[in-house]
Amino acid sequence: MKRIFFIFFILFTTILLGQEEKKKDSIPIWKIHGRFAFVFNQSSFSNWASGGENTVAGNFNVNYDFNYKKNNVNWDSRIITGYGLSHLSEKGYRKTDDRFEFNTLLGIKATKFWFFSFIGNFKTQYSKGFDYKNNTQVSDFFSPAYLTFGPGMLWKKSDKLSLNIAPATARYTVVNDFFSGKFGVEEGENTAFSLGFNLSGYYKFGLNDKHRNGKRFNCVLRLFSKRW
Repeated sequence: MKRIFFIFFILFTTILLGQEEKKKDSIPIWKIHGRFAFVFNQSSFSNWASGGENTVAGNFNVNYDFNYKKNNVNWDSRIITGYGLSHLSEKGYRKTDDRFEFNTLLGIKATKFWFFSFIGNFKTQYSKGFDYKNNTQVSDFFSPAYLTFGPGMLWKKSDKLSLNIAPATARYTVVNDFFSGKFGVEEGENTAFSLGFNLSGYYKFGLNDKHRNGKRFNCVLRLFSKRW
């Protein structure tokens, strides 16, 4: 648990430093925006005819975008992370959310909306995960972890709408000794390499956005087709 809080402390420190640097420059080269959400709820039942279990649950999520734009260079990065736990009266603690994902996309302008691009993605989780129905462990800290990167072409209409095509993308899968032989990693190994086609897209829109108090939606598309 201490390791999880330490990682989030580093994450929030990086975000705050980025915001301070933004204020010093009058030209908006960097655009940093996102959200932090924390949800806590508790349910208690006593002599309730319909049944139910006493529960306590907490969950927090961080979703931040970092957009850099200067001359012909366009660099977009995004951090999406979250962690959640719940405690059921008879079943104990259970993990409800566990995710860390970092995406980065560097583009050099070729035409008005097209860029030569290089994409990077890292995805993993913070702690052990279980299949509670079968009482079996299905993941661990940094196991599995996926690192994906490769060149491609980016079509970007705005910071709210983009599509990247990467026909030759490398992916590394990392596991610990316990999961050796799973997630596409051969028995006795801790890493696996694959090469494939990657398609990723992003679309952000809002309802009643003129008043800045409507609903906002982020749509993310990410496909990877393994060739070798």
